[in-house]
Amino acid sequence: MLMCVSLILFHAMNPVIASALVPGLGQQIQGEKSKARIFFTVEGAIWLSYVGFNYTGNKIEQSARAFAIKHSDGNPARTDDDYFDALEDWLSSINHNLEIERTASRLYPNDPERQQEFIELHAYVGDDAWEWDSVG
Repeated sequence: MLMCVSLILFHAMNPVIASALVPGLGQQIQGEKSKARIFFTVEGAIWLSYVGFNYTGNKIEQSARAFAIKHSDGNPARTDDDYFDALEDWLSSINHNLEIERTASRLYPNDPERQQEFIELHAYVGDDAWEWDSVG
């Protein structure tokens, strides 16, 4: 019974709407099985590529973060992107923090309290400090 109802709905569905929901379904409804198969294959390949590239990208990012922690003596407990962006951009947290102090002075030229708040919010000290291995 349920199969009959679903077949009736399948054939009554507008092919344009069906194709918008699932590419190739409109062709399937109209009986163009070879065109439908092409659409299904292409759509499946696109989704498989998306999943594969997403998985590979995540693995590369995890590997890069592990490398950064190992070679910069960074904080392995940190997982936020801002921390790893700073690790990527600066050889040490000291250099990063100096830039933060310059930025605070530029943003709040006559307000030492706001400068200090900005520095405390954006500087990396203590366990979050790092210094990359020597290059040469």
